[in-house]
Order: sequence, then C-alpha cells, then structure tokens
Amino acid sequence: MELHIEKSYQTRRMNFYAFSDGSHRKVAYTIVDGEFQECLTDINSAEIIAPILSLPINLGEDFINGIAKFASSNGIQTENENLLKGKLIATENHLQDMQLAFNTLLSKIRDRI
Repeated sequence: MELHIEKSYQTRRMNFYAFSDGSHRKVAYTIVDGEFQECLTDINSAEIIAPILSLPINLGEDFINGIAKFASSNGIQTENENLLKGKLIATENHLQDMQLAFNTLLSKIRDRI
C-alpha cells in the first residue's frame, strides 16, 4: 500500500490518501464506517477522492513522527534505511578485502627483505 500525503497551506491541513496496485489498475481507498474500502472512482479521472485522514498541519506532522518512531522501535525499516545498511555492509566487506590484500602484499615485501 502506498500512502500519499498532501500538505495544503491554504487550508492548513494534511490529507492522507491510500493506494495500492491492483491486477490491472491502481486502486484508491477510502474509509466508510471506520473500515477501508476500495474507492469506486477511477483514480485517473478528475473526480475527487476523499482522503483516509485529514489533520491540521501541526498534528499531521506529529502523527507522521509518531508513526516513524513506532516503525523504528518495532524494527520496520524504510527502503532508504535498507539501502544505507546494504552500502555500509558492502563498504565493510570492501575494507576487509583491502586489509587482506595489503597484509598479503606486506608479507611478500617482508619475505624479500
């Protein structure tokens, strides 16, 4: 599920929209009686899709920060965090390989002396 957030300074609100990829189309969601339901609207049409949540900007930012803290404390990582972790592991492995190569070269130099 994708979450799109629209920050409107005119209305001073943050609107949250939910989408997912269906088999042949992108599906929008709305909330009816407290439950997620597929929106009967084609998201490519000009028809307005109701947000799943609308908050004043300051509360919206606090809400997002709260979700981020919850995700972090429960081991949920973003794509960027996973990418960064992968780059750090690759860098560590590269440094270990370079250290091994340097030690091998240094040993060969010592053997010649």
